[in-house]
Order: sequence, then structure tokens, then C-alpha cells
Amino acid sequence: MRTIEHFRLLGQSLSQSTLAGWIKHEDSIRRTVVQNGNVAKHARKARDTAFESRLNELVSLTLNKGVVLSGDTIKLLATNAYNDLEVPIDKRFKLSNGWLENYKKRNNLRNISFHGEAGSSNPETIANERTRLIALLTGWKPCDIYNMDETALFYA
Repeated sequence: MRTIEHFRLLGQSLSQSTLAGWIKHEDSIRRTVVQNGNVAKHARKARDTAFESRLNELVSLTLNKGVVLSGDTIKLLATNAYNDLEVPIDKRFKLSNGWLENYKKRNNLRNISFHGEAGSSNPETIANERTRLIALLTGWKPCDIYNMDETALFYA
């Protein structure tokens, strides 16, 4: 049970039956690894490595800016990667939902849904407002700046 909890903490799902199967067939699995190396049975590989590399760079840059990636955003970044590499339109993959799902699997990207206030926020607006707030609060001591969500705590 500790092994399953370990994988859950890493964000991976592992069922009791899968773990039991691995333990039951441990010798066979070890022999296969020794013979073939540690190679996945169905390794997912990109067909166009230059495109995939450029797309991964664009995705990383976008994530580092704090932008939440949606499927449409990834498809837009893919179009930008094709344009950067000057790939003719007739040589491009169709950026279908199937392609998107496979790309996300290959790169371990997950769907995260934001609800409530976080789901209705525009990331660009948030970035602009943060910059504006920093400018407004310059010169104030941190102890004199209040989080308005917590002001009710002072009046309870």
C-alpha cells in the first residue's frame, strides 16, 4: 500500500492489481529488461523531431510566463512552430484532437480545470494588474499592506 501511495504523491495512478501483476511476473519482467534494455513496449515517439523540439521550446516558454495552456493554445503554438521552421502547409500534420491527446501523452501534460474565480480569470489581465499593484505598493511596508480577502478577520 505504501508503494501505491508513493506513486499517487508523484501524480501517477497505480492500482493494487497492477502492482500485484508486477510482483507476480517480476522474474519475467527482469529477464526482459536484461535482454532488451529498459525499453518501453509501446514507446511513443514523435514523427517529426525538429517540429516536436520547437513546439516543446514554445510550450516551455509559455508555461514559464505563467500562462495556463489549453488545447487551443497548444495548437496555436504548434502552428507557430511550423511557421518558425517554414514547413509548407501541405507537409504539416493536421492538428486534430487526436494529435493533441497524443502530444499531451508524449509530454506528460495533463488537463487541469480551474473553477470559480480562477476559471474566469484572463492570465494576461492578471499579469498586467500584478505589475500595476507592484507599482502602487512601492514605498509601503509589507506589514501595512492588507489582503482584502482577509479583512473580515479583523472585524470578527
